Amino acid sequence: MDAFLADARPDAYERVVDRLLAAPRYGEQMARYWLDVARYGDTHGLHLDNERSMWPYRDWVVSAFNQNLPYDQFIVWQLAGDLLPQPPGPVGRLGLQSLQRLHQ
Repeated sequence: MDAFLADARPDAYERVVDRLLAAPRYGEQMARYWLDVARYGDTHGLHLDNERSMWPYRDWVVSAFNQNLPYDQFIVWQLAGDLLPQPPGPVGRLGLQSLQRLHQ
């Protein structure tokens, strides 16, 4: 904040926005909200705290935000990932087939 306030250049605001958007923490922060909606968890919970290997999905979501993946493409990959001919990475976690299996 101090560096931003001390920057007298006319493009100071744009420079700080670009710097923040380019930081890896941006994707981590934005992915938190999506992963909450997707009910992502590194563990099974309190009573079944077994090891899970869901972290590739988490890392993929963070990377998607950091790479500025278009939202419409992100949503298609999330909801229909397991139906695509060549799923990109560890998508399909929320694919239609996965959702159907959950509700059977």
